[in-house]
Amino acid sequence: AGWGLRPVDVGFSLATGRASFEHRAVVVGRDREALLAGVESIVHDTAAPGVIRAVAEGAKSPVFVFSGEGAQWVGMARGLLEGSPVFAGRMAECAAALERYVDWSLLA
Repeated sequence: AGWGLRPVDVGFSLATGRASFEHRAVVVGRDREALLAGVESIVHDTAAPGVIRAVAEGAKSPVFVFSGEGAQWVGMARGLLEGSPVFAGRMAECAAALERYVDWSLLA
């Protein structure tokens, strides 16, 4: 399947241009060969490194994305943390949920 497709383009199209199905899979790989091997494992229902499978649950509440993209984001939520108890409470919940996975403080 040497169609000359770039993985980034395929990933974008899959994420934005297809219907969302109940059963889902993600393939993570460093190169084309690893990505193709992951897709093969999905086709044949076998385990492989970099392949994550899941079944979607019902609709959930919105989420925050902490992208860390550039200086425009530094301190961006400080005013809301100080002025909105609801926002501050949700951020505290997010901080507590992230705490065991990261070596930084969301609230700091």
